[in-house]
Amino acid sequence: MRKIIILCSVLLIAIAVIAVKYFSELSGNTNSSTKVLKYIPSDAALILSFNNDESFYDIFSDYELFDAIIGETRAAELEQLYNLLLKQPSLKEITGGEKVFLSFHPGKADSVSLLFSMGFNEKASENDIQDYFINLPGVSLTKLSDANWYSLSLNTINKPFFLYIANGAVTGSFSKELLGHAAEPTTGKINKSFISEISENSSRNHNSPVSLFINHGSLPSFFASFMRVKANGNLLLLKDMLGFSALTMNFKSDALMFNGISTPDTAASVYLNLFLGQHPVKNQLKNLLPLNTSNSILFGLSDYKKFHDELKGYLRKKGELSKLDNQLKLIRTETGINIDTDIKPKLSNEFALIETENRERLGIIKVSNGIKMNFTLRLISQQVTETISRLNHSNILYYYLGDPFKSFTRPYFAIADNYLIVANSQSVVQSYLNEYAESKFIVKTKEYTEHDQLVANKSNILFFINNKNSEKIMKATLKRGYAEIFSDDNYALNNFYGLTWQWSSEGKHFQTNLYSNFNTTGKKELKSVWSFKLNARIATTPQIFREGQRQVVIVQDKVYNLYALSDDGKKLWATQLDGKVQGVVCRLNDGSLLFNTSRKLYRMDMKGNSIAGFPVNLPFNATGGLTVTAAEPASAKIFIPAQSMILAYTTAGATISGWNKELPGRIIPDLKLTSNNNINYLITGTQDGRFFFFNYNGQLVGKASVPGKSLFKYQLFVNNDPQNPGVVTTDTSGTAYYIGLNGKFSSANLGKWSDRHSFDFKNVSGDEDQELIYLDKTQLNVYNGDETLAFTYEFEHPVNNLQLFPMHNNQYVLGVSSAEDSQLFLFDTDGNLLRGFPVKGTGNFNVGYLRNDGIQYLLCGTTDNFIHAYKL
Repeated sequence: MRKIIILCSVLLIAIAVIAVKYFSELSGNTNSSTKVLKYIPSDAALILSFNNDESFYDIFSDYELFDAIIGETRAAELEQLYNLLLKQPSLKEITGGEKVFLSFHPGKADSVSLLFSMGFNEKASENDIQDYFINLPGVSLTKLSDANWYSLSLNTINKPFFLYIANGAVTGSFSKELLGHAAEPTTGKINKSFISEISENSSRNHNSPVSLFINHGSLPSFFASFMRVKANGNLLLLKDMLGFSALTMNFKSDALMFNGISTPDTAASVYLNLFLGQHPVKNQLKNLLPLNTSNSILFGLSDYKKFHDELKGYLRKKGELSKLDNQLKLIRTETGINIDTDIKPKLSNEFALIETENRERLGIIKVSNGIKMNFTLRLISQQVTETISRLNHSNILYYYLGDPFKSFTRPYFAIADNYLIVANSQSVVQSYLNEYAESKFIVKTKEYTEHDQLVANKSNILFFINNKNSEKIMKATLKRGYAEIFSDDNYALNNFYGLTWQWSSEGKHFQTNLYSNFNTTGKKELKSVWSFKLNARIATTPQIFREGQRQVVIVQDKVYNLYALSDDGKKLWATQLDGKVQGVVCRLNDGSLLFNTSRKLYRMDMKGNSIAGFPVNLPFNATGGLTVTAAEPASAKIFIPAQSMILAYTTAGATISGWNKELPGRIIPDLKLTSNNNINYLITGTQDGRFFFFNYNGQLVGKASVPGKSLFKYQLFVNNDPQNPGVVTTDTSGTAYYIGLNGKFSSANLGKWSDRHSFDFKNVSGDEDQELIYLDKTQLNVYNGDETLAFTYEFEHPVNNLQLFPMHNNQYVLGVSSAEDSQLFLFDTDGNLLRGFPVKGTGNFNVGYLRNDGIQYLLCGTTDNFIHAYKL
């Protein structure tokens, strides 16, 4: 049951910390904290707060421990809330200077419900808040019938997020029932003492990324929501504990680390309070934990006499002391042994309880003289074997050491050096003696050594749990849904080795440390959620489009079949085209698909039927994919590069006058749209270095020319720099050119590149600027806007395909594929290869939101003609 205490704590603390990753844009002040905290229902077991700091998101964006513990589904939901809501500049403005609180509540259906609470500054009205939500892209706001209630629909999650806005505070939850408790004035809320504890510590802990507050009085019912059996064993030690803990996080990339203060209610009669006033001692008994330890609890005393005097007072309050005193008198009468003078002085300063992976329980008590202790105990015991005996009288250990040994009523025991070993089974004692003789201790394993290196040497109470050795206990004590997450691919809990939770007395409170290490080097294998066999290898990038409440994948194979697949990999339809789709498929507001091959312009509905008038035969072979000016069919114009011509059509398939005129050279197979000073531009260039800026009516409104013999044949990329709007491209030597709408240009020579290099100009590093991205042979180089090197990556084999996948706020994820060894690569914002990559695949691939679960998926083809969908 110690496993339950600790694992639940790890799970919930990690859920708390992940909010830093996704909600770190808000900050706080004490003045507004109280009005927000007053909404939190009284059953909140844990509450966290965090401050605004731009470095938060940078620190936690790749902190994979979060997703490992809370699961990819919930992590994805929080990520979408962050990206679609709190990351938006408009909401940052009105929530600046405010704190965010995340509280945890027992939910129905064996779940934990989260409540998000924050204030907004006094200058913003509730109507302002509503207006900001309404204008956010990807978010739909619906006002509910109840006053101040709203429902938010996010385009990547198939469930609503509810909001309650009132009195300068915003509360939100995926649980409408929980939010109802928060909004209803008559329901119980957290008490003033807890509010005071949170407010005081939140304002004081400025150097930690997150503060976590625990209401000990709510923990028993909270833990009960995880378990299918009643509390027993060491869980009972926390059952009656009152008071609060305030912990702060210490960031470490491969571990969860928290420390802070636990302040118990000293007026309450609780066993753990007996360790207040005891100085921390060195934890030596952890060196004796058997190899198959599932979990253990170690206790250390600096003054045993003081402890026992207070223990007797504790037992007196429980009404048990007189019965135990009579038991000792009976022993003295029957045997002549005075326990207080013959046994008590031989007890030392440490004792421990251990549970093995087979659910066997034993205790170890450090004694000052093992030989004399063994002699005395045998006088009041029955000898079972040469080394093992059993006490004749009950509750002796309970009288001297308290609650942890209450279950060892008449235990079997043996002495090993200066350690008293006890258990309720002779075989358990004998098994430990065998391991003791052979020094089979968990402390001697490499994994434990790595775990223990950051654990303090001294404490008064120390919990330890070994994750792998606790599987059986998990299945026996946790509700089925919670037990299964330890083997669920949605989580990565098995990558945690273990957890240590230490309490060290400091006057009337405990200094608390919690530590759990994570194996970040463990290989993550991507799991295919579905596969579909095409008639040939994949030929185009799989694209994802929403159709009603589901997503549809559009992809083409190399024998020109165009497929529509459901989000679970079922074929919806397929149709034969006259050639390969050039560029990408575009989607209009009426749901129709728009694309071209080299000879035809297509428009079809989402059932694969051609729109009337389509396909349209092109007068010249297209040399690139189409560009469409708008998503609204009535106003959209279609432009297609065709050798030295720009072809122009309406969405009805009619040609547009003023276009279809020949330019003085072969067009770079890419057309770009941009706007500046209320002027819409269509930009193109010729391979000899001449660039032309047209308006949508075909009028030439500007041009630029690069002198010399540079050859341009690569894509153009829009430059969003307000100081120099235009396009960016490279020539065959790899020199980058910035072509401005004002007709001026500049260049940057960042290295030597072959004429087969790939280039892109996107924001891939997570900042606000676009980077210059080069891929050539086996080398990937990414340069900042100031032309300094951001990161580089060396591949084992030549790579040939550079791809960028749009995320949020004009940021992109960088991908690369290799035709030589059929491998796909995906990188984070620091240029590190994401775990699970490379993945076997060929050709173009895609990363996007395939289902309404907020999770990103990889869509890719393989050499055996399959298309696969993998969870990332």
